[in-house]
Amino acid sequence: MNEIWTPPTEFERNVVALEPSPNRSRRLPDGRLMAESRLTISRAWMQQIIEGYRCAACLEDVTRLGAFPKACPLCGFPMRENQARQIEQDFVGEHPVGPTESLVERESEHLSRHFYEPKVQMVVPKKIKKKRGA
Repeated sequence: MNEIWTPPTEFERNVVALEPSPNRSRRLPDGRLMAESRLTISRAWMQQIIEGYRCAACLEDVTRLGAFPKACPLCGFPMRENQARQIEQDFVGEHPVGPTESLVERESEHLSRHFYEPKVQMVVPKKIKKKRGA
């Protein structure tokens, strides 16, 4: 075993999931189009963003500056002016974290979705005698 275990960082503890978003993108100030990702964060971080103690743009903790500082010290985002609008734009909604069904149910569903082949329900013998006059 070559790896040394290190405790998870604050980011790793509070960013529950990070997935690419197939249909959301954002135009950068220089005109380029950047694909966005779906970020699932902990309730604690979401509450801090709503209360103005965490930047909605880069997730930097700004507690030491007080709620809704003029600008984020890390990325320069104008928190006082744009935090509420940024939350409205980016917040997609809540969704349950973790599997809602058991491992067996998920595996069974995956196998049936990817490997299911319908089988013939009725087999007709090759040698069928036709009735005369039919």
